[in-house]
Amino acid sequence: MDQLDLVKKYLSVSYWVEVSVGFLVAATLVALGILSIGIAGFSLSRDFYEINIYFNNVGGLKKGAPIELAGVQIGQVANIFLEGTKAVVVGRIAKSVKIREDDIFSVNTKGLIGDRYIKVTPGSSEIFIESGGVVTDTVDSLDIEDLIAKLVGRVVSKDD
Repeated sequence: MDQLDLVKKYLSVSYWVEVSVGFLVAATLVALGILSIGIAGFSLSRDFYEINIYFNNVGGLKKGAPIELAGVQIGQVANIFLEGTKAVVVGRIAKSVKIREDDIFSVNTKGLIGDRYIKVTPGSSEIFIESGGVVTDTVDSLDIEDLIAKLVGRVVSKDD
């Protein structure tokens, strides 16, 4: 191949079409990668801090569940694990939101039988929890099955 053939090859329309398609494919792959990281719940920024929230029962709470204050999502559940007999919920809270040491965390249900989430009831303390801090002022999940069992037990015992 001589120089004239190389020049014709690089100046041809098909060469630039192939290069353009290559750039388009590469850009699409990068965009898909960024979207899949976002959907998976990973964040490339550190606009949050983590706290450990101790519960006796988190009945049905799942990783990724929202954490809400005044009905507004301020974070999400990053992890749930067992420590002794307590369930530890690792919550990722937006850095713009400060959690007070006397805030009360409770596991609630959206609607009657909806998804579980953590509701934060604000306290009045002037002391804030730092990243890695611990919250023990919690209200456990209300288990509807336990309530029904207790109700049925009371009805049965009254009939005796």
